[in-house]
Amino acid sequence: MSAHRLMVLFGSMALALSAALPARSGDDTPLPRIEYFYTEGCETCYRVNHEILPQLEAYTPAQYELIRYDIDVDTNYLRLAAYQDTIEIDEHASSVLIVNGRQPFDSWEKIEGEFLDYVGQVISGAILMPAAEPSSSDAQSLARLERRARNFTFVGVALAGLIDGVNPCAISTLVFFISMLSVMKIRGSHLVWAGVAFCVTCFATYMAIGFGLFRLLYLFTGFPAMRRGLELTMIALLLLLALLSLRDALRYRSGGRAEDVTLKLPRRITDTIHRVIRTGLATHRIIWGSILTSFLVTVLESVCTGQVYVPTLVLVLRSGQSVPLVLGYLLLYNTLFILPLILALILAYHGTRTERFVHWSRENVVPSKLALAALFIALAALIAML
Repeated sequence: MSAHRLMVLFGSMALALSAALPARSGDDTPLPRIEYFYTEGCETCYRVNHEILPQLEAYTPAQYELIRYDIDVDTNYLRLAAYQDTIEIDEHASSVLIVNGRQPFDSWEKIEGEFLDYVGQVISGAILMPAAEPSSSDAQSLARLERRARNFTFVGVALAGLIDGVNPCAISTLVFFISMLSVMKIRGSHLVWAGVAFCVTCFATYMAIGFGLFRLLYLFTGFPAMRRGLELTMIALLLLLALLSLRDALRYRSGGRAEDVTLKLPRRITDTIHRVIRTGLATHRIIWGSILTSFLVTVLESVCTGQVYVPTLVLVLRSGQSVPLVLGYLLLYNTLFILPLILALILAYHGTRTERFVHWSRENVVPSKLALAALFIALAALIAML
């Protein structure tokens, strides 16, 4: 017999012994309080519900107070975060049992091996432990929650924005845009104003797309099962994208042909983007042409760049939902997303030839694909961990 099963057996015996004792009487002797923090779709939570709590109820009916807290509800999560300020609890635990506000059981090993025995001793009086409340205020807990979200997601969002900015989909469109500026001999102040209009419009359009997508994804928070399904789907999709990116890198390295790349804009959309850029820059009103071109190109290009953008938004949603936090992450992401575009336009202004951009684009397909694969894996891990 395994050690865990022996401990569960001893725990059950302790509970049975405590059940044989006289029930507590009198209003001045409060029942032991068990707080159960859980989340939907959690494997440990499922086992607690179907293996541990039935044993507890069978042996000690009406000799304890069980309070359930779904941590998908913000106020419940804040209570758990407050406990984390005062007692040692794994920050990533999705199922936590706390006895009288003092003794936590935050892993399946602890719950299966120690929880029943401990509760039996508290009920029998072998362990004297008056109930306590978490000492941290709601404001302190909220600050802890937001700080944890920032720590987990800041680097992930920053890297996602930067890597998405050098995504071959975005780079190929950028190279074509710069080549059209060169062919049409747009230089000097006209190049500056066209570039500023293009960058600002790209930034604003991508911000609007991101906020709209976030509001759409936010609707899932009211349905825990649907939200969990979305997260699991996103994790699986990210792992698939990582494999495809690795395959693209290997294929392009061996053959050097764009046709070997799987994750790229469909040919029809690429042709549409090129046609939009030609038409937009052909107008005499170069600034308005750049604005219209940037808007349409950004919307069309999102078919490819959304492979990174949408999972990043899911990560932001998973880590915190306050409007200032969301806007901060979107600003960070999109600032780094357009950074390569700004640098390329600065180089074009200082006379860098289009051939240099084309050569750089071809030389960096493999590194960018490898970076995307690493990013997809990191985003999947962060979504799973939070």
